[in-house]
Amino acid sequence: MYTVSSGFEETVEGHKRALRRLGLCLSLFCFILSACAGAQKTIRLGPVDPNSLSDGVFRGASRVGPVIAEVDVTVLNGAVIRIDVIRHVNMLGGAANPTIPHRIVSAQSTEVDVVSGATGSSIAIMQAVQDALDASLAGGKEAPE
Repeated sequence: MYTVSSGFEETVEGHKRALRRLGLCLSLFCFILSACAGAQKTIRLGPVDPNSLSDGVFRGASRVGPVIAEVDVTVLNGAVIRIDVIRHVNMLGGAANPTIPHRIVSAQSTEVDVVSGATGSSIAIMQAVQDALDASLAGGKEAPE
């Protein structure tokens, strides 16, 4: 014996499955977006004030979306003389690693031109250096050895 089906029930079930998948994808997208946005502290960038910095090695960190940077900044006689990138979690922004620290030391400012194609990494490194310099202000805590 044969059963005759109009196909209507199959079409409705197919649409329901498609809507469930779409809802799941949208939920996942919103979750990822909120995780990347996260609460970020505001760090001002700018020139180094040689009269306000204490000598030593200071650790700073920053997160810009999915990019994480951690640096050790060496200050001597009120000047930034060395920046070591301790940790840099990035997507494709590895080019910022050697370039941005060099620019900051040369300019004695955390506000330097970003590396093309590595904007997020550039900003994360600049903010991490500024965070370390803020720790240096008024004899802040030095980086662990």
